[in-house]
Amino acid sequence: MFLLSLFILPHSLLALPTVKGTLAKYGLQDLYRSFYVITTAASLQILIRYWYDIPEVTLWKFSMNFKPFWWLYTTIHIIAWLLIYTGNICMDVNELIGIKQIYYSIINLPDPNSRKSFQLRRLHSHMRHPSFVAFLLIFWSLPVMRINCSLDRLLLATIFTLYMYIAWAVDEEDYVYQYSQYITKFHELETLQ
Repeated sequence: MFLLSLFILPHSLLALPTVKGTLAKYGLQDLYRSFYVITTAASLQILIRYWYDIPEVTLWKFSMNFKPFWWLYTTIHIIAWLLIYTGNICMDVNELIGIKQIYYSIINLPDPNSRKSFQLRRLHSHMRHPSFVAFLLIFWSLPVMRINCSLDRLLLATIFTLYMYIAWAVDEEDYVYQYSQYITKFHELETLQ
């Protein structure tokens, strides 16, 4: 729980408006996103480095010798990572990790977020990650949970799932916006053909 807290606490506290406001007060708002990503990456590295399995308590154990099951889980794993990858690209990965904010600041352009629609900024303000479902697939089906589930892996998957679910605040207004964007993109692609 200590290692999970090392990820969850900074990841949540740094997202608070008061932290953003404090950084803006000192003129560091352009560095905020990069600092947030670096802190998150460092806490994940600590979690990965010091996480130890507890194999003494195994909740279930499956054999993956049956090839259709192996292919099913491998396919789910590949699809989940592709969803995460494309979700990050669609959200503009340079802005997601903070490079665009720093670059715009250097060349004296306004914050790239200020050029976006109100609806998109609203969606991004309370959506933790674009690939919520993909992370759930990875936590619960791959790679270790499918073969044998020890108590520590169950704790990891449960806590991260609860954390993402609690922080997930997408509402009907967000769904309407996303659907309208989908329809717009669909018609744009249709006219290109």
